[in-house]
Amino acid sequence: MLIFILVSLVTSLVGTESTNVSTILILPAFGFKKGSTFRFKITSALESRVIMFLLTIQRAHEVSESQVHQACFDTSIHISPINKTDMNKSKVYEWYEEVPQQGIYYPVFLNCLSNHTHLKVDYKYTNINYLIDYRNENITQTLLIFGSLNIFLSLIWIINTLVKRNFIIPIHLAFVILPSIRALICIIEASLWENKKITDDYPKYKENAIAFFSAAYFIIYMITTTLIFSGFCIFRKNLPKHEFFEIVFSTILSVGGFLFGLKASDARTALTAVAMTVFGFMYYLQVNANYLIIFLKILDAEISNELTAKRINLVQNFSVTTITIIAVATILHSTAAAVEAADVYQLGLFESFVFVLEFLQIVFFSLRKAYEGNIEDSKNQIITTDPIIINTPNQKFICVLQRTEEN
Repeated sequence: MLIFILVSLVTSLVGTESTNVSTILILPAFGFKKGSTFRFKITSALESRVIMFLLTIQRAHEVSESQVHQACFDTSIHISPINKTDMNKSKVYEWYEEVPQQGIYYPVFLNCLSNHTHLKVDYKYTNINYLIDYRNENITQTLLIFGSLNIFLSLIWIINTLVKRNFIIPIHLAFVILPSIRALICIIEASLWENKKITDDYPKYKENAIAFFSAAYFIIYMITTTLIFSGFCIFRKNLPKHEFFEIVFSTILSVGGFLFGLKASDARTALTAVAMTVFGFMYYLQVNANYLIIFLKILDAEISNELTAKRINLVQNFSVTTITIIAVATILHSTAAAVEAADVYQLGLFESFVFVLEFLQIVFFSLRKAYEGNIEDSKNQIITTDPIIINTPNQKFICVLQRTEEN
C-alpha cells in the first residue's frame, strides 16, 4: 500500500543539478519544442575530457554504450546531431544551444578519462512557451479536474451523513475528510505548476504545504483502511489501545520516514530515513497480516447473526477489492515511472486510482439501511445459547462475552 500512495509528490526538471562518478551520466528525459534552449554547466574535481549529447528516445534505444565510448577515440563516429565534442582537458564545460526539432531528449555526458572524478551538472531548460516539459503544459487542468472530482466526493459524503445520521461511525469522519484533503492538494499543486511554467524561483511554501497535506492524507488513509480490516466500528465495537497504537505508530513511521528522506541532504540522513520507512512499513504489514489471519478465522466460523454476517461480508469485499486495486495501481504506476512517462501521465494515473479508491469507500460504506441496527442482532436482542465447553482449540465458534448489571 505504501509503495503506491507515497508517490504523489511531483517534481519538475526545470533547473537543478546532478552528480555522478561513473564515466557516463544520463539525465532524465525532457520534452523540448522546436526553438527551445538548454544550458549545461559541467564541473569536475579533476581535469576531464567531456563529450555531451542530446539523444532522442529512438536513438537512445539504437545506440549501445560501447558505441558511445568509441566517440572518445574517433570523432567521426556519429552519435547525435545535437552534441558538443571538445577534446581538450578542462575542469569546467559549458553548453548552450537551441533545439532544432521538437522531441523528447536524454542529455548524456561522457567522461573520456577514467579518473573516476565527480561530475556535477547544473542545467536549465527553457521551452518556447513555458519552462516545463511541453508534455506537461496541461498538467494544471488535469489537477483541477481531479480536485473538482474530490470536492464532489466530499459533498456526497457530507449529504449522505446529514441525511442518514442514525448509522454514523467514527470511520465516516475520515471518509469525509480524505477527498477534501485530496482536493486541497490538487489545487495547491496546480498553482505550483503554474509558477513552474514561468519561473524556477517558485515559492517553496507551496511544496511544503503539499508535503504536509500529503502526509496527513496518507496517514489518515492508511489508518482508516487498517481499522476497516480490523472490523472496528463494523462488527467490532471496541479496539484495544495497544492495537490502535500499533496502527498509528507504524503508519506515522512509514510516512514520516519517506517524507524525511525527500528532504535528506547527506548519506547519513538518507539512510536514517530509509531505515525508518522500511521498519515502519514492515511493522504496518505485520499489523495488517495479523488482522487478515483473524479475519480468515472469522470467515471459517458459523455466524448465525444475519446483521453481523452482512457486515463481515462487507469488510471482506472491501478488503479484496482495495488490495486488488492497489496492486494493479502499483504495477501500472511503476511501469510508467520505469519508462519515464511524462509527469502529467504519471500524475493522471496516480490520481485516477486514488479517486477509484475513494469512490469505493462510498460504494461500500455509504449509510445504507441494510447495515442499520445494533451489532447483537438484527432485532436488537441478545442471542443466548446453551453453555459450550471447549477443551481444545476450536475455530468453528465465536465467543462473545457481555457484562450485564442487575438493578
